[in-house]
Amino acid sequence: MFVLGFALLLTSCSTLKLVYNQSEDFTYWWLDGYVDFDSAQKDFTLQALKDIHQWHRNNELPKYLALLDRLGDASRQDITPAQACEVIDEVKTHALTLFHYAEPASAQLVLQFKPQQLRNIQKRYDKSNKSWREDFLDGSEAKRLKFRTNKALDQLEDLYGDLSEPQLRLLTLWLSNAGFDPRKVDAERLRRQADSLRVFKQMQQDGTPAGAQALLRTWLEQDFESPDETYRTYIHATTLKNCEGFAQLHNSTTVMQRRHLLARLSKYADDVRGLMAKP
Repeated sequence: MFVLGFALLLTSCSTLKLVYNQSEDFTYWWLDGYVDFDSAQKDFTLQALKDIHQWHRNNELPKYLALLDRLGDASRQDITPAQACEVIDEVKTHALTLFHYAEPASAQLVLQFKPQQLRNIQKRYDKSNKSWREDFLDGSEAKRLKFRTNKALDQLEDLYGDLSEPQLRLLTLWLSNAGFDPRKVDAERLRRQADSLRVFKQMQQDGTPAGAQALLRTWLEQDFESPDETYRTYIHATTLKNCEGFAQLHNSTTVMQRRHLLARLSKYADDVRGLMAKP
């Protein structure tokens, strides 16, 4: 969703530097919450994350800065749904590039997993699924729409400042018509989780770094592009609707709201430059 997608990638301006500079620790804690690493795995993972972080600082941050510059130029005027979708595609490309770079270390790590650690991952999936369903699947349709609207509103007002009543109605209409189907998304989440555990076991059965990495890459690409044709069609349709909705909302913004957005983007850019300059 144009600027929104990129903003979510970078987190809020106030915490970008903190989060990025401590991303190795944050990522380790997140992974450990799923796996529960032993001491040898901890050392391996922390060293791998240090290498990935340095590569990302050197190779990806300059690309983010270039994207921010383009967003700033485009945000001064009305945008099309196609422009919004182009940004989503670019952000996805950057994410996939990062995961591809991490493949060798990730494959080596999975080869070290013990049976209990695979069970730990399943338990963490179950916990995550329960929380996700409470937010997006349980309760009335009106309750679920309100939850999604409030999340989007927080992100949009961080970018543009306060939205007007007509813009709030436009946001509600956008999300109501976007075609979001929590049951389809829930089924896809379960597929991805089951596939991950299946692939991890196949990697261990193969036992070779090259074979494990090839299996990991195939799974990763299917995680970004579902093998389920019905789900791919659904995602394509909802993405287009979201691009249309965001473009319409952006095009409704006032001069002051666009100035707020440009100031936000400028702060992102300054933060990225600062991160690039760090030795």
